[in-house]
Amino acid sequence: MRIRESEGRPRLVLAMRRVRWWAAACAAVAALAGCGGSSHKTSTTTSSKTTATAAAHPPAKPAQPIVTVNEVVSGGTEPEHMRVGIYDLRRDGPYLVLDFGIRCLDVSTTPCNEELAFAAPSHTGPSVTANANRPGGVRLVDPASHKEFLPVRDSQSRPFTSQLSTIDDSAVHLAWVVFPAPQGSVGSLDVVFPNGGPQVPGIQISSPGTPPTTGGTLVAAQPAPFATTLGSTDTTGLTLPIENLTSTVGNPNGSDSESATKDTVTLRSDVLFHFDKSNLTSTAHTILGRLAPQIKSRAIGTVTVTGYTDSIGSDAVNIPLSIARAHSVQAALGPLTPGVTYQSAGKGSADPVAPNTKPDGSDNPAGRALNRRVTITFAVKAPSPPTPPPAAPAAPAAGSATQARTMSFAVTGPSFSDHYQVAVNDLFRESDLIVLRATVTCAGSSGASGGHTCDGETDLAGTATVPPQLGTTSSAEYNSLSGFYLRDPATGTEYIPLQDSDGRPLTAGTSVYMGVGDAYPGWVYFPAPPSSVSALTVVAPGGSANVADVPISPSPPAQP
Repeated sequence: MRIRESEGRPRLVLAMRRVRWWAAACAAVAALAGCGGSSHKTSTTTSSKTTATAAAHPPAKPAQPIVTVNEVVSGGTEPEHMRVGIYDLRRDGPYLVLDFGIRCLDVSTTPCNEELAFAAPSHTGPSVTANANRPGGVRLVDPASHKEFLPVRDSQSRPFTSQLSTIDDSAVHLAWVVFPAPQGSVGSLDVVFPNGGPQVPGIQISSPGTPPTTGGTLVAAQPAPFATTLGSTDTTGLTLPIENLTSTVGNPNGSDSESATKDTVTLRSDVLFHFDKSNLTSTAHTILGRLAPQIKSRAIGTVTVTGYTDSIGSDAVNIPLSIARAHSVQAALGPLTPGVTYQSAGKGSADPVAPNTKPDGSDNPAGRALNRRVTITFAVKAPSPPTPPPAAPAAPAAGSATQARTMSFAVTGPSFSDHYQVAVNDLFRESDLIVLRATVTCAGSSGASGGHTCDGETDLAGTATVPPQLGTTSSAEYNSLSGFYLRDPATGTEYIPLQDSDGRPLTAGTSVYMGVGDAYPGWVYFPAPPSSVSALTVVAPGGSANVADVPISPSPPAQP
């Protein structure tokens, strides 16, 4: 067993092969449903609304899915193989409704438990309660505008979805999720599923229509408790979340992170200044000289320069040093950007972007180096691909690549060692984003789990830095593949996974109980390199292994 910190409190993880997530969440979801597959009950008012909606949508003939993904692996204590078919993505007033079906492929050996299989990863009791028995982890992605669409939620944080329960037959069980509608000019979106589910690009948005109905092997979807019902156009009291995604690229000198509204250039203090000094190096003047035209042409309003230090030393030393360093950067940029207004500040060791110490409490020099930084933040006139600070070509990461496009690496701690094997399946462009598809296998484990499981919850997660650091400090990064990154060996430029405004990486989810020998498919969205780049290196979490020269396809491959 391994003790970790989650939401500020220690959390005990028991690596038991056949103890499913729903057993741990049983007490949290008792107010909504009994564990073991019993269904939620709607109120009389909800039932009457549902009847009215059904009358407004006369029955249609059973539909056929427009896309089917045959081997979907969903999270749990063991992989659960399912077949997911998408029937439509249709406009419904201010909403989009995604209709899909789930068929359990393992029903001959064990039922597929859906309590948390399609839910968003959660780490607190209220979040588990709101997400249980619902496909609230499904998301939509617009790669052209760098936006993410999350399920509509009510005041109780419940997603606007149908209800899911254990599947113990070979029928196709229908489900639906309601999202905010994009602008009318948007014709298609990617559909991404959590917890080992697929990434399905380019699903066309249809006009208002009727959902698929039962018939043959189709089992009707059942609505879960929510503030309104399908067919309603009332959004009062509801949250319609559309997130701007942040793209981050960088190199050993620093990084550039850009969303639709804001750009943050992060420069390494170790490059800008000598130890314990605030006067700029000659390299710093070169870097700032190349950044100045970007700031001049794109910044709106006041540009904020903020200095940070690592956690060594007291605030009495760190805060004045961080303020002085921010002032130095502002003083150098001012004459290079006439007409631009600046303000500067120093925060010392506050707001670290990477852990200053390792999970065992020992010093983390790589993390501290990332925390010693100066950020330049400004609103942008229009989004464009971020440009990292200039850097000399970097050497490839340690490790070796094979023609089979596989790599092996280990994540170790004071009481455990988890070993992984990763097969890189696809790397392809979508607009100015790039998508990685890979299969992650727990190859072995020792220590904390008794040698039975790998901890995919935190082993594969990384910080939103260039490069990502393990031992993440943010629970928003748990259950993700955010430790993986891409590198252009010709320039040294590194690309990390996209993140939304809440710090959640745009990747497939992972399981805390990855059994030895179990394989989980995964996907990750990254910023794309220039069109002239035809191949990149895929780097494992921690940087100890990589697969070099992975070709970039110009478009998504066919679904498996």
